[in-house]
Amino acid sequence: LHEGAALASFAVGKMKDAAEYSSTIIDSENVNFEQSLVAHYLLLRSLECLGRFDDTIARGLAVLRRLNFDIPKDPSPVVVVQTMIQTSSIASQYLSLNNFQEVIHPKQKKILKIIDSVAVACFLSASPYLPLVACAAVIYSLQHGIIHCEESASIFAIFGYF
Repeated sequence: LHEGAALASFAVGKMKDAAEYSSTIIDSENVNFEQSLVAHYLLLRSLECLGRFDDTIARGLAVLRRLNFDIPKDPSPVVVVQTMIQTSSIASQYLSLNNFQEVIHPKQKKILKIIDSVAVACFLSASPYLPLVACAAVIYSLQHGIIHCEESASIFAIFGYF
């Protein structure tokens, strides 16, 4: 019920309401983490639309870390460069295999949407986390063979920019 209200509120531009409904779902004891991924996405997008980029980034990074994404807490320039070099190396290996799926699992799509939300907030706020989020997303997309969707495309474009 709350997910429908969150989706409807988001669709009509009531971002504060969408954020509240999404938070209710996330905080519910009856909903496990995997079931709350859509609510996390709606919360992040709502916070982003409200201009609360720091909140979007902090919450988004917490969700990504809970999903086992390796994103350092203190992004020094050295760490960023090392991560980008490592990601380029990994990408070269995966791209040479050319083993990509055409159909994307719904959970993977939800995770990519969460990543996309965090990346947008990072971009809009000039966050030092942007290249790290892009690297983590590129590796995730390649490991799961999902490069043929719009969320992956935007992440690869951001990674290519750097």
